Amino acid sequence: MEQGMADAGAALHKELDLLRDTSHADLAARHRAARDAWRRAASREGSQAEAGSTARPPPATLIALLASAAALAERDSAACCDRPVLAAAWALHGRVALALPRAADRHLALALAAVAVAAAGRPCHLLAASEEDAGRAAQAMRPVFDACATTSARVAADTTPGELIPAYRADVVHTTARRLAGDLARDRRLAKGNAASGTTLTRGLHTALLDDLDRVLVEDASAPIVMSIADDATDLATAIAAARQLCDQWAPGSALEDHDGLKRLAASAARLPPFWRRADRRESLLRQALFVRDRLRPGQDYDLSGNGQLMLDDSLHERVPERDLLSGITQALQARLGLPLSPLARTVDRVSVPAFFTGFRHLAGLAPCLEGLAKELWRSQRLLVCGEASLPRSRLLAFAQAQDSVTWLQRQAQEARATAAPHQPLLVVLRRMSDLAPVRPLMQPGRVGLALESHGLNAALRAQGLAASDGATAARSAKLHIVFAEPLASRRAEQAFAARVADACGRPVQASTLLTPATPLLKEHAGPLAAAAQALGLGMPALSQALLRAALALARWRAQRMFSQRRLAIQQRERQLQQQLSFAEAAPRPTLPRPSHRPTVIG
Repeated sequence: MEQGMADAGAALHKELDLLRDTSHADLAARHRAARDAWRRAASREGSQAEAGSTARPPPATLIALLASAAALAERDSAACCDRPVLAAAWALHGRVALALPRAADRHLALALAAVAVAAAGRPCHLLAASEEDAGRAAQAMRPVFDACATTSARVAADTTPGELIPAYRADVVHTTARRLAGDLARDRRLAKGNAASGTTLTRGLHTALLDDLDRVLVEDASAPIVMSIADDATDLATAIAAARQLCDQWAPGSALEDHDGLKRLAASAARLPPFWRRADRRESLLRQALFVRDRLRPGQDYDLSGNGQLMLDDSLHERVPERDLLSGITQALQARLGLPLSPLARTVDRVSVPAFFTGFRHLAGLAPCLEGLAKELWRSQRLLVCGEASLPRSRLLAFAQAQDSVTWLQRQAQEARATAAPHQPLLVVLRRMSDLAPVRPLMQPGRVGLALESHGLNAALRAQGLAASDGATAARSAKLHIVFAEPLASRRAEQAFAARVADACGRPVQASTLLTPATPLLKEHAGPLAAAAQALGLGMPALSQALLRAALALARWRAQRMFSQRRLAIQQRERQLQQQLSFAEAAPRPTLPRPSHRPTVIG
């Protein structure tokens, strides 16, 4: 496969060189001719597939189409189509996963591949890991689509119902897997109910091209895709707003039962909606309001982004004393902060990530790094990993004592904050929001910044002045030094995160990872080795550091095995549920019926 990619890249590059001197009118005519030839070839492929044949369209047809699309993209959108990008665009027509470190290269390769899918008249969905990533990809790819006369649209969380139908009718749709799954669930309910009113949103599934494939198919697959609809049957939003007012009757830090608190609550029950007036329900509601007021701290348990969006710490559920308090805790915090309450929703369907993607006839994607994912991607999706991008690895710094790592980090921050130029800016990466407080004093705009692994990078880097102003500046800028305050769950995750930081800030980067016996990853997955390293820290620091490195390798292996088993368990539970429901002839399909191979001819 890799040799085929190299040959295709060379052929495409040669064809592109011939087209660069062609006039714009001739180039557009060549592209239209190549697009028509590709559609006819794809139509023949669909007919032969229905007849049981495995014939494929001739490679020369695809090469002619991709070369003309690349030439138009270079001329009209200032894109740069080098051999790796062209080879990736060609390979994406197979069931493959490819590694391209730079986001600009991934976006261009995905756009060229999507142009060919759309030219065959087949629905094409470009799926990203988050709403922010989908919006950025849509903006980056739009000039390519415009140059190739291909319509594209983005389906976001704030897309209005009136905009959804025309958006899904575009040749290429940018969205996330979770949003698409929700709209498919809506269409399934509509089809099941045989509703005369209401229009189907989507136009079927055929090709899914994934940006940041590692996040979509691996990291996000540890939890099922949940489809929900806005529903507040118990009037919980009103109850939360009322509880926020009632809890002010209790002094800060006091319990619900203090000073005849239960009697006061019973006397105020009429202010709650009827469903929440029962004793156990109103008490749970007030306990939640008191917990939010007295226990949650900004910068540790939650944070507000620049646009007012509330972000909760990923480990918050571990610090909530009662499980019942988790339901509606986001709305309770929004009420406390005076923010508009997010709509409450009811789950109507759920599907595992692998089962969702079985609805597509074709699946392929790109990622910054795919190290260590070949077996899992083949097992779960039959995706062939071609070329694991060689990215610089993070320098691992092992410290026998936790305080030594703090001292080293403070020294690095002082050097970055020094007024002498040139300086090397520093970005400290944390895994939990609760870790922000100790290192927040180190921050200085433009020199020392902080980032959370699980939150968006672009806005944070711009706000802290770490993003280069333009491409010319980026080439001359000092390297951004990324310091992982603790190791991530895998070496691949660190490499991919560093690649995304480089894209977001427009600078070259280098990375270091701090490792101590107190690292939570070691305590959870290699506790005895971490304890032994800590015991040896004072007397034999060199041996302690060697033991820490071995403990990290073991902890990462165990963590990845645990995540893989968790993803497999989700698939198995879903499969068992489908088998149980099939006895009652009520087994729901994970997606809409797939269209035939024959392309849909529009117009």
